[in-house]
Amino acid sequence: MKKVLIIVVTLVTIYSCGSIKSTTFPAADFSSEKVIENLNQPQTKLFVSANDWMVDTFNDAESVIQFTDKEEGTVIGKYLLQGKLFMTAYSQLDSRIYAKITIQLKDNRAKIKVIPTTAITIYRNEEILAIKGKINNLISNFETSIKNSNSNNW
Repeated sequence: MKKVLIIVVTLVTIYSCGSIKSTTFPAADFSSEKVIENLNQPQTKLFVSANDWMVDTFNDAESVIQFTDKEEGTVIGKYLLQGKLFMTAYSQLDSRIYAKITIQLKDNRAKIKVIPTTAITIYRNEEILAIKGKINNLISNFETSIKNSNSNNW
């Protein structure tokens, strides 16, 4: 009787673990961009404000500014959107999702693009909303920061 119980428990455990379904979405499904108009600031001031926003926002060692061009008004960075790297002595699980953030500045305008760098695997539908929410929060945070950079006069 014990053997039958052990077999049943083992089969139920294997079946329940094997029944977790995931869906993989292309990165383009999560991409977002926004143009912010009428900033009434010179490009050099907007450039400094964009760099300052990235420094404040990239509070993780894996999130870095990768390229800046002051003359073109471009700032590009890699941002850890969510996830972690789990390592044990025997295995490794990488659930990190990175996004490329591109900021372009010219003619009193700023454009921010947030594009995940890889396809995204989702295990629960709530994760879709969470990732899209994080991207939208980044964009609105940037918009607020760039608009309020006028008030830094001391």
